[in-house]
Amino acid sequence: MVLVLSTGWVVSHAEDSRDLRRTPVVIAVEKAAPSVANVNTESLIVTRNPLNELFGFGNDPFFRPFFPNQVQRVQSLGSGVIVHPDGYVITNRHVIGNAQSIKVSLLDGRVFDVEQVISNPTDDLALLKLKATEKFPAIKIGDSHDLMVGETVIAVGNPFGFEYSVTTGVISSPNRRVKTSDKTEISGAIQTDAAINQGNSGGPLLNINGELIGINTFIVTPSGGSAGVGFAIPSARVTRMVNRLRTASWSWRTSWGPTDHQRPGLSQQYLDVPDTGGKGLLVLELEEGGYAAQAGLRPADVLVSVNGKPVADLESYRSVIASVTGTRLNLAFVRRERGGSRAYDVSFDFPEDALKKGGEGGRMAARAELEWMGVSVGEMEGAAARALGAARAEGVVVLKVAEGSPAFGLLRPGDVITRMEDASVRNLADFRAAIGRYNDYSRVRVAVVRDGQRRTVELSRG
Repeated sequence: MVLVLSTGWVVSHAEDSRDLRRTPVVIAVEKAAPSVANVNTESLIVTRNPLNELFGFGNDPFFRPFFPNQVQRVQSLGSGVIVHPDGYVITNRHVIGNAQSIKVSLLDGRVFDVEQVISNPTDDLALLKLKATEKFPAIKIGDSHDLMVGETVIAVGNPFGFEYSVTTGVISSPNRRVKTSDKTEISGAIQTDAAINQGNSGGPLLNINGELIGINTFIVTPSGGSAGVGFAIPSARVTRMVNRLRTASWSWRTSWGPTDHQRPGLSQQYLDVPDTGGKGLLVLELEEGGYAAQAGLRPADVLVSVNGKPVADLESYRSVIASVTGTRLNLAFVRRERGGSRAYDVSFDFPEDALKKGGEGGRMAARAELEWMGVSVGEMEGAAARALGAARAEGVVVLKVAEGSPAFGLLRPGDVITRMEDASVRNLADFRAAIGRYNDYSRVRVAVVRDGQRRTVELSRG
């Protein structure tokens, strides 16, 4: 007996089998993969020469040139995702850290330099602008407010350098308040059991439709490897950063009015505040002259919704605030009045000029400029100090750093210089005096504040 099989039937059967294997996860990854990126960084770590400590010459300007600091180049790899066709890539701020060089590679093998970094330390996010004029495949951003416990999620990234690795899991919780290893507190984080490891940071967490719902950020682990407890920054905060590109570099979160709040249920027995069943946020203080105050919000009011989204507690408040876009705000709040409680609903716009007050890097703070060793600095205003993470409006802010200068790669725009060697720098006058005092030194140590963290760099004339 001879059996004859139709070739067409075999091919058709193979194609049908492949189609059956194209699960929703496969389709979601195919949609998102062109937008996923590798983020390669190179940092310079400056350490004091151990001979300085051995012989005690570290603080002696005469001997310091004979025992220069040691400089080590450190490379690291993280992940990112294209969120705007003009070449904007979102990643974690801790992925880029203090990198002097950042390169982004795409699925098709192309590698791009980064020409601009917009950092958001509060949410551990950074927006990288690729040095290119072409259009890029931006990922579709999903709604991180519409998540279900148990729904399938997909993590894509570069764990341990294995490019474009895919893991799957479920949402364990859509709203966690957690602290990272560097004690940064993140509210509204998405918890997932999808495997997240070193190198996944900054990469996308996708829903089953291939939409971005979070940025994989960190894990909780006793061993250093994935233990099924990973966290992602919700995509609503990514949307907020992207929308800032279309308006202005301005964070309204610290500017619109309420500066302190707590659960009303904790204070109803002590304060004359309305009873809202423990829901909402009690406004304890308002920024004088702020837009919320101008709209009619008062201390002791209980805020119950923002732009139609309910505010049940501090976690939901932070989540809703992070997702606000545009220049219009609607507040619903309850106020205790004679005879009982009354509900209010107010809307107001932020003036266009207000949107321009918080420019990146504190450049709006420059009243005067002074240049030294390739560094141009300006004096700060109080608002700039808060935006740059400085405790007070003391110091001078770095406005630009000349390429090839002694400060290039060590200082960056937005750094706040607070000390030069042993001299405090509170303003331009102090900075000018310090230049006169230390201008003959071949190496000068400079203390700066960057993203709220203090550090010291050493500038050398070569």
